[in-house]
Amino acid sequence: MTMSACFNSGFNPRFRVYDEFGLLNKLDTKSFTNITAVCCSHMKKVDKLAMFESVATRNGLEVKLLQSSSQTLDSLLKSFLEKSLSAEQMEHDLSTLGLSSDKIEIITKCCSSMIGSNQDKLSVLGDISANQLVDMEWKFGVTAASSELDKVGTTFLQLKLKVVNSKGELESLNMELSLTQFYNLLHELEKAKTLLDYI
Repeated sequence: MTMSACFNSGFNPRFRVYDEFGLLNKLDTKSFTNITAVCCSHMKKVDKLAMFESVATRNGLEVKLLQSSSQTLDSLLKSFLEKSLSAEQMEHDLSTLGLSSDKIEIITKCCSSMIGSNQDKLSVLGDISANQLVDMEWKFGVTAASSELDKVGTTFLQLKLKVVNSKGELESLNMELSLTQFYNLLHELEKAKTLLDYI
């Protein structure tokens, strides 16, 4: 069941969300700041389970309830970042969910720094000129003979990319990749797509 309140972020809360934010209100400032930082990805190398256990113990809470609350907070923060909400809009949504003003201030500072960081990344990306891919041909092959014995039987991929360069001219780019290089390229392209979808 969902609530009918109007949220700037488009976040659609369930009834238990209000209970989860009530639980977050009970946390001391240091604990809440740590959880918010993890949600904002400032502390990627932190052992999250150990941090949750420490916070739960310090505040007399169950670890599973704290994890559930932080997942809800994480979803809400992602909505804030996707919509690039102003501090006032974030404050409205968070106060509607019943979060205290000191906790709201911590979240808005964290989100504002993340939004600024993403805008810096976008401005850098805007300065990069890239060729536009028009067509691509590819062939897989296996090396049947070679002067190097260890090359025989290896697989490769030949790519022919047709691109429009910055001058508007059509040009062909040819490359040959080993299977390992191809998978590395595919992995990097998937990471780039995920990053662009996020931004």
